[in-house]
Amino acid sequence: MPGIRVSDFSPEGKTFCFNFTKDTCDKIGHGICSVNLEGSNCNYKASILYSTLERFPITIIKYDCGHYEFSDGQHRTCIAGQLGLIIPIVLYKEKGVCSHCESQSNILVTF
Repeated sequence: MPGIRVSDFSPEGKTFCFNFTKDTCDKIGHGICSVNLEGSNCNYKASILYSTLERFPITIIKYDCGHYEFSDGQHRTCIAGQLGLIIPIVLYKEKGVCSHCESQSNILVTF
């Protein structure tokens, strides 16, 4: 099934299945989200978020379990969720459950 472009997607109230590690997420690695820390990787990504989203929308997959996963853009979605931003995405729907529900291996976050 082709993806549906959604120009005003809000992460608020949705649960996402992130595949972050201590090396890709400061909150996991150091205990603090760095989206608001000057000079951090997430702060830098937040500063360019909107300039890249229109050209490269985030690809999100919604599963029957109600959770969302990514083909692309988990960091951008996390930043948008932390900052309460509306973002453009391409949404796909898949039957079945997300990888967290299947194996409890990923991190679930609700904004």
